[in-house]
Amino acid sequence: MIALWLMIFLIPFQNHPLLSASIGPKFTPIKALGIIALMLAISSLLSPKKGETKSGILPEGVLFLVFAGSQFLLAAIWYPKVGDDPMRSLFSFVVFLLAVMGLVKNIADLRMVLWACLIAMAWSSTYMFKEYFTLRHVFNGFRPRGSFGDSNYYCIAAVVVIPVGMALTAVTKGWRRWVAAALLAAVVGGVMVAQSRGGILGVLIVAGLAALNSKRPILTGIGICLALGIAAPMMPDNFWERMKKTEIKEDTKVSGDDLSNKRRIELPRSGVLMWQANPILGVGPGNYKENSAVYNPILWELNGPGIAHNTFVEIIAEHGIW
Repeated sequence: MIALWLMIFLIPFQNHPLLSASIGPKFTPIKALGIIALMLAISSLLSPKKGETKSGILPEGVLFLVFAGSQFLLAAIWYPKVGDDPMRSLFSFVVFLLAVMGLVKNIADLRMVLWACLIAMAWSSTYMFKEYFTLRHVFNGFRPRGSFGDSNYYCIAAVVVIPVGMALTAVTKGWRRWVAAALLAAVVGGVMVAQSRGGILGVLIVAGLAALNSKRPILTGIGICLALGIAAPMMPDNFWERMKKTEIKEDTKVSGDDLSNKRRIELPRSGVLMWQANPILGVGPGNYKENSAVYNPILWELNGPGIAHNTFVEIIAEHGIW
């Protein structure tokens, strides 16, 4: 179980100079921990200890393993070209699934895994704070990259972990509740200094869902509104300037935030066109960026190909409805 906790703890630090340093050729600490966790999980799945119920893989896990296996097969016999990073990521997800299924035995184990997720993201947020407060006066409109190497990638992970922090704050008692609340505040603060419009939108959606699903929705909603009201004046000025510039122009001769806004529309549009042309199996893992300007040539006038900036569009374009 310790190997699983440490592996989760290292996930946000794939761009850290020390925690992601290669032990050997392309062999990093998280890969070593992944191998250890996988071996322990397989051993547990095949031979549970005395008194333990034999673990099994949930139907959703079986479906994912089938999907992963089909992608490896299609990569070998169907797709003319497949990106290395997506296939490595897919394999990593398989390892993580098996590790969780084999090592998480009960609610107490699950709660410890959730704590590991929250602590890891809170620690990652300290890198966002350090960069922001160190360099915000040096570079105009500076946005920190943190341990993820990209402010938007930090926000993607943070928005997933924030509900975990909310749940732990709600179900724990005593000093642990205050610790969970402090860690949650650090993660939300990281999103604030990241100045990601999508990240802030994600936080607002999560907060709204939390209020709707609360046992006391009105009181929870009032508390969330007060918290947002306190946080709003603390947002970096550059964020509000970027919000004011959230306008899509028809002209392709744009730059700065106008260029970013225009690409946010045209890149997902390319994904829809990509899927319409390849509805069943898609264009193959890792091929979105390369094909984006092929299916939507206007991107050549907007700094060229790029990723979708929309996970759902990118998945269906690369993998099809399968």
